[in-house]
This record gives sequence, structure tokens and C-alpha cells, in this order.
Amino acid sequence: MKMPKYSQAIDLPWLNANDLTVRSEVSLPEPAHPGIVIDKDGKEYFFKPVVPEQPGPIKREIGILQKLGEQDLDIKVPKLLGFVSFDNSKTEILGFLLTPIASPSPLTTLLKSSVPRSQRADWASKSEKYVNTLHEHDIVWGDAKADNFIIDENNELWIIDFGGSYTEGWVDPELSDTVEGDDQGLEKVVKALDDPDGQTCDPGETVSSLFVTERLATKDEGEGGGKRKRDSDEEVEKDTKRRRADDGSEDEFTPE
Repeated sequence: MKMPKYSQAIDLPWLNANDLTVRSEVSLPEPAHPGIVIDKDGKEYFFKPVVPEQPGPIKREIGILQKLGEQDLDIKVPKLLGFVSFDNSKTEILGFLLTPIASPSPLTTLLKSSVPRSQRADWASKSEKYVNTLHEHDIVWGDAKADNFIIDENNELWIIDFGGSYTEGWVDPELSDTVEGDDQGLEKVVKALDDPDGQTCDPGETVSSLFVTERLATKDEGEGGGKRKRDSDEEVEKDTKRRRADDGSEDEFTPE
């Protein structure tokens, strides 16, 4: 995708795709594409590809991430770390590089009454704080929903995806890319955290895999997607057990 001149002027490194090694991939949305990549120095990034047919959301997200990077806001959000191109181009990008999130889980996967209420209350409080902080700095999140909150290995909440738009069931179409839309989606997130069993939004069909990656199969494993899926499921189960133990809620926090 051709970058506008103001984006080309952003003082961040441009990395040649040939200089990156793909460590894991993102399977959804299809087709599968790189997730975690590593540069020649061993530095790890999360790779987010561009969609040339939809330049607007990409430009929006890059602009907001750059603005967030210039401010010291008390929220957890991946930082924009660089751009990826072919043949050392400085005008066209394949994607951009973000801070990787350790052991990420979409909040939608944790909207369960088996998750301790105190933990859910903490995430609800932080979600309100994050969105309000964005609004205080004249930033509209866009596409506000539980799926765009990520929980890391330390149970910390991150806010992601600043491409805009909306998701049916979370934000009304006429409120897309507005403060009111953010507030509407946020209210549903907070309600779902407070009462997971009574939530009216069905997150099952909206869970994206952004930041949630599956390691690539080795040569011995072949190309079997089923093997990668089993590995991923095992990692999710292990992570859930670890969270349960860390919370001191071994008996009540059980995965589905």
C-alpha cells in the first residue's frame, strides 16, 4: 500500500521483509499470515498486514498509534515500532510492526462467571479508564468491543485496533467512529464483565485472532494445520490453568 507523505515522514525504521523471520502466524482472518516476526538482531515484533483495498483504516490506525506514541498516557496499548516493505522501499508498505503482547487472550474468551469477580471488576475499571483517557485526548477508538481488549500473561488489560468502523451487536452503524459509539460498546463490555451469564452480546462469532498467534510447524511436523491447532489449544489450556493458579482460584476458574 502506498503511504501518504505525512506517514512516510514518521521517524521509525523501515525493515525489508527479507530480513525478517516469521516465528508464528495468525490464522484468522484467512488467509493465514505472519504474526510474530523477528529481525536480524533477534528483536521480536507483532506484524499487522495492510489491506490495500481498505487504505482508510490502515492510515487511521497508523496515525492514532503515532499520536499515542508521542504522549505518555497511562494505558496499555501496543506501540508502533516500524514498517515492513519489499526491496527497501520507503513509500509502500506490506504492513507495520507493533509491540508483541505476551500470551495474549481476547477479553471475549474470558467473559465467564468462572473468572473471579474481582478480576473482572479490575478489567471493567481499566476498560473505562482507557476509553475515557482516549477521549480526553480527542482520540476516538472505533470498533469498541470486548474482542479489541486483550489480556496478557500477567492478567493486564490492553486496548488494540484503531482502524475504526463498528461491529454489529456492539455499536450501532450510525455511531461508527464516534465518541458515542465508543461509549456504547464500552457499556456493553462492562456489563458483560459484571454479568457474563446475562450478557446480551454473543462474542462467539466475533472473536478475532489479532495478537493471538500459532507457532509454525517444523519440517518434522509437516504442514498440518491440525497439529498447529492442537498445539495452540494446549497452550490456551496451560495458560488458563496458570492464570487460575496465579489468581488463587484453582477450583472456580475453569476453561470451557
